[in-house]
Amino acid sequence: MKHFEEADIQLINEFKAASEQNIDIEFTIEEFEIISLYFFLENEPNEFKASFYLKRAIDQSIKLYPEYLTFRLNLVRYYLLNQKFDLAEREIELIEQEFYQTSDLYLEKANLYALLDRDSEIFDLIQKAYALDPEDPKVHFAFTYEYLKQHNPEQALEHLIIVLEHDIDFGEYLSGVVDLFALEKRLDEGILFFKELTDYFPLLATTWINLATLYLHSKAHEEAIDALQFALVCDDQIGETYYRLGNCYQNTGRFEEAIENYLKAVELFSKQDFEVFAPHIDLAACYDETGEYAKAIEYAKYMVNNGFSHHYAVPYVIELYLKLGDIENGRAFIEKHIGTFPFNSEFIFTMLEFYNKDEVAQEMVRLIEAGIRDMKMLIVFIDGLGNILLEDELYPTGEAVYSYFYEKIPIEKQSDMFLYYYAAFQLLNNNKDIGYQTLEDALLTHYEQFPQFLVISDNFILDPKITSLIQQYKP
Repeated sequence: MKHFEEADIQLINEFKAASEQNIDIEFTIEEFEIISLYFFLENEPNEFKASFYLKRAIDQSIKLYPEYLTFRLNLVRYYLLNQKFDLAEREIELIEQEFYQTSDLYLEKANLYALLDRDSEIFDLIQKAYALDPEDPKVHFAFTYEYLKQHNPEQALEHLIIVLEHDIDFGEYLSGVVDLFALEKRLDEGILFFKELTDYFPLLATTWINLATLYLHSKAHEEAIDALQFALVCDDQIGETYYRLGNCYQNTGRFEEAIENYLKAVELFSKQDFEVFAPHIDLAACYDETGEYAKAIEYAKYMVNNGFSHHYAVPYVIELYLKLGDIENGRAFIEKHIGTFPFNSEFIFTMLEFYNKDEVAQEMVRLIEAGIRDMKMLIVFIDGLGNILLEDELYPTGEAVYSYFYEKIPIEKQSDMFLYYYAAFQLLNNNKDIGYQTLEDALLTHYEQFPQFLVISDNFILDPKITSLIQQYKP
């Protein structure tokens, strides 16, 4: 991972300040390279701002140094990051016309073709890159991937050895090779591949870490622990080693040892590492398993407060507050974060545990309205909730909730089953007259769904009024 010096950060801050004031500064080529690399690596908490700074850096660098190929290729990379493949392809075509050919150009074109699923053309592009620069480790790394995709691990290993002999720092990118073996479910082949790689580079910690990761995918935890112990001998200051050890111990129920290693990983990880590995949520899970709910909440809330994995950390914190029995703080947490995470029709019952059970319908409505702002999501949610309330025989609650949303959701947007559920709650709650009227409306607008209504209750099948209405409204 690129380490930015204090002078680099000062330069980046100067660029950001100028950009925010719409001032163009004539940075040198080397300075623009640092600035662009910084934002490509997403060293910004606000992704929108990072994208703004990156595009501005690329545009300014091209304007000042139009003959410098790297900056034009940066524009291609920017388009690829933003999935603007048509613009990326057009830019590459322009570069091929205007510039001399380089290995970087063909490698970037290979990246584009991979994203466009034009796999049959990729190998030729890498060969063109190799012909232009046979010493470029990036070319050999590209060959590694292609040969692995072709199920030729022997050739792939030859190229990967060349890569690491040329630049040992490429070991940081070996996780991509692991991902290929894992996604294609070639775990045994991957383990053998990395075993051979450790024979060539026994003192390179990343080879052992990635071997351990494949063992973890295979649930071979003891073998993974052995590999990680070798990694520690090579270098005991890599956070991922301790994180993977934590995984091994957590998966085998050795939670105290898992906690010890996760804490060490937290000490060594950078902000980017936290985004990739999320050790705080693993710590929370381990403390949860040992019954230390207050500590579990502390680490899960770290994820929430720092914007990491927010969508699942918030519900988890709520569940932990319930386990701890801290109703007051749990309710305050819900009120602060409701609407910031997606919750399903089952999870709302967990949240309701923090509120007055005598006012369950009112609280349910309030939480739904606060948590779901999108009408399409609301419609799906209400259907799912209707199923649960019927199964749990919560008829008064169901009738109250559906009565409220009958007024809130326009008739033309209500689901095919909405009126049937509403009628079911009314009838099961002994509000017969209004229930029959609602059923008439349902049959009039969505007749085809009546069999799904009938299976809600045996009483519906035996009710002569319901049978009569079904016959009456038959198209």
